[in-house]
Amino acid sequence: MRLSPLSPKPPKVGVCENVSTETISPALKIAGVQTEPPDRAAVGDPRADDTALGLLLASAHRAARGALGDELRPLGIETRHHAVLAALDRLGPTSQRRLGALLGLDKSAVVRVMDELERLGLAERKRDAHDRRAYAIELTDEGRRRARASARTAAAVGARLFGALGPGDRARLVELLTGITERAAGISTGGGASTGADTSAGGETASP
Repeated sequence: MRLSPLSPKPPKVGVCENVSTETISPALKIAGVQTEPPDRAAVGDPRADDTALGLLLASAHRAARGALGDELRPLGIETRHHAVLAALDRLGPTSQRRLGALLGLDKSAVVRVMDELERLGLAERKRDAHDRRAYAIELTDEGRRRARASARTAAAVGARLFGALGPGDRARLVELLTGITERAAGISTGGGASTGADTSAGGETASP
């Protein structure tokens, strides 16, 4: 399958009229995010401002997710379906509870995606052989075919998004994103935001 060239789509955010280019940092302009001028609480430079850095990170996620979604659409699926199909293709029949835990989805989200996949004829629920009160989810033959096609599509998109990263850059990016994810999880589970230096990341602090 030939993939069309990626055409970045800036996220739809509110744009203040008559914003001068001086009030929009270059990194945020590249990400498609515009901020308000200083007298209306401009976001600032993501190299020095935690809020701006958080917005840039969110914008990068939206852009990458949007790019993948555009390429998956010809297969008749969305990014939420791709993640579940990929997990089921790797794991085989899996309980809804385990699938939700692995993908970070709550019960209602798993049920919603499963309803969609069943309507598409890509997956089916069956009674779990080990727990008759629970259901195991498994792919249909068409679901396996679609899962592998979407995996090839995702790999091609990933190569274009991350291909310019050298091995050292990639390893460092993984390390940084993993650290941010772990700190954010600590805050959301009641750990609170740290005000001190984070010595595990070279003394840098991060804001979710």
